[in-house]
Amino acid sequence: MIDEEGHLVELIAHRAGNRPGGVASAAPADLVEFDVHLHGDRLEVRHAKRVWGTTRLWDRWYVLPADAPRRTLREALDDAGDSAHVLVDVKGVSPRLAAAVRREIGARRPVTVSTKSWWLLATFGGSAGVRTFRSAGNRFELFLMLWLPSHVRPDGVVVHERLLDATVARRLRRRAALVWSWGATDGATVERLAAAGVDGVILDRLDLIRALHAERLAAGG
Repeated sequence: MIDEEGHLVELIAHRAGNRPGGVASAAPADLVEFDVHLHGDRLEVRHAKRVWGTTRLWDRWYVLPADAPRRTLREALDDAGDSAHVLVDVKGVSPRLAAAVRREIGARRPVTVSTKSWWLLATFGGSAGVRTFRSAGNRFELFLMLWLPSHVRPDGVVVHERLLDATVARRLRRRAALVWSWGATDGATVERLAAAGVDGVILDRLDLIRALHAERLAAGG
């Protein structure tokens, strides 16, 4: 997608990397997202969370079957191939998780890493070809993002669409070079975000990604 000023807006396929074949089905997205959790010594790629004290998984309002797949990050990266630009969303708070993800990524490039646990991004700092993004999903996290002093400048920030307008996006650029958003479900919201100055949109709808990509091609991007 290209905004009115000719600025390229990156299209990111939300959670598409979590399922086998998801990277291929997400074409022509610019990036494909993987949600990564640490369970024991195992890096699992899944959006679902574990029911505390059990091995069962739940997502939104339902518990998944006991035999629900639990792919590893290595399996997911192998499935993605060498050329796909992956967004690794680190789900957890432990520095051990960040260190394990960095080891598994190895020399793969390009890679973008995001997390709500901002302190974990230091593990990836200084790695050529690896971008780091701080994530905020509510007003308190956005407040911290805007006001918390920090000597570490991430490459970007990711903020839920309901919190973003042109003023907020402009203020966020003082903290990071790139501003992304997630939560949009229709073209009108994406257009609003693009007009506000976002650099990337994370979308669940692959049909919307394809439509926006077609608009980009028509505009010469």
